[in-house]
Amino acid sequence: MLPRRLLSWYGLLACAIALGAVVIASLAAYRRAPAAPLPVEPTASPAALTVEGNLTPRTFVELSVVEPARIQSVLVTEGDWVEEGTVLVRLDGYEQARAELEAAQLEWVLARQALEELYRRAPVELALATVELRRAEKARDYASDHLASLQKTPSPQRIAQARANALLAEKRLAELRDDLQKASQKFRRLKDFMWYFVDRREYHLMLTAMEKQVALAERRYWDAQEKYEELLEPVDPIDLAMAQADLAVAEARLHQAERERAKLLNGPKEDDLEAARARLKLAQARLAAAQAALRTAQITTPLSGVVVKLKAKPEEFALPGRPLVVVADLSQWIVQISDLDEVTAARIFPDQPVELRLAAYPELELAGALESVSLYPREEEEEMVFRAHIRLERSDPRLRWGLTAQVFFHQP
Repeated sequence: MLPRRLLSWYGLLACAIALGAVVIASLAAYRRAPAAPLPVEPTASPAALTVEGNLTPRTFVELSVVEPARIQSVLVTEGDWVEEGTVLVRLDGYEQARAELEAAQLEWVLARQALEELYRRAPVELALATVELRRAEKARDYASDHLASLQKTPSPQRIAQARANALLAEKRLAELRDDLQKASQKFRRLKDFMWYFVDRREYHLMLTAMEKQVALAERRYWDAQEKYEELLEPVDPIDLAMAQADLAVAEARLHQAERERAKLLNGPKEDDLEAARARLKLAQARLAAAQAALRTAQITTPLSGVVVKLKAKPEEFALPGRPLVVVADLSQWIVQISDLDEVTAARIFPDQPVELRLAAYPELELAGALESVSLYPREEEEEMVFRAHIRLERSDPRLRWGLTAQVFFHQP
């Protein structure tokens, strides 16, 4: 038998050999199967810049009164969708401003129609002025001829002709009177043989026609005799003065007609145009003032959007500068960064892509791009900071005004 000490050494050696075999097998297995990676917390890329900002509608408006006024009525509630130009709040004095606007609109329409009527009537007035001018010319010519006839000494031939005309008229009158007398005598002989062949009524009609001829011949005779006597007598000074006055009046009328027509050759009269234009200008000024007064008496929205804030209540007193209604277009959003440090501002550029994470919705990932960085900084706690705007590529119904967003700028 081997001594106990030797057996102990053999046992230790066997254990060492077995342990070595296990280690060698383990190393071989490690080389064949790679080790699984240890879990680590996700971290941002070392090439990304991270800043914080707040969601803001791209377009919104804060509405207040222009001057102190009492609120008459509120026509909307928070959350209402309103179109551009919708009246939101009416103030005291609205009814009076509305009435003044309607009166101003009516006066403007009437003034414009009056000006248009001048241009429409211009051709008619020109035609009437032309007719009046022709009448004035004829009246002047007649007065001139009459005066010339009075001033002109009649020639012997003219006197002889007038005498001959009077004698012929007298002879013709005598012949007609003689014929009428003979015919009348026959008509009075009731038992004359001729009545067997002639109708008395027709004969009586013939007598009537002959009497008319005699009357006409008498008038012609007296006219010819009067003209003859006028040629023999000197001109009456009163007739001459009246003829001269008639000519002066006719010439004045002619000059006036010429001036009136000349004013209408290029359109309406200048005086009428100036008056109509002045009336229209005054009506336009009154209309503009009435429109401004109506705008002051109510609050309207200049954009389409949602009423997100409403502080107006009926019968309350409103002051300028204190917003009563806020309307925003919630279809387009931006992220405003108000404290961008100068180092970060120098490393970003317009249209640079970004990723956004909202603190309220960690699972919501939004993409966007840098829209602008302010050119002029402001000092904040002895540091110069800039403002930046991030535009969102898409919207989401969960977005709310003022939500905090982390913005990750991807550096190239």
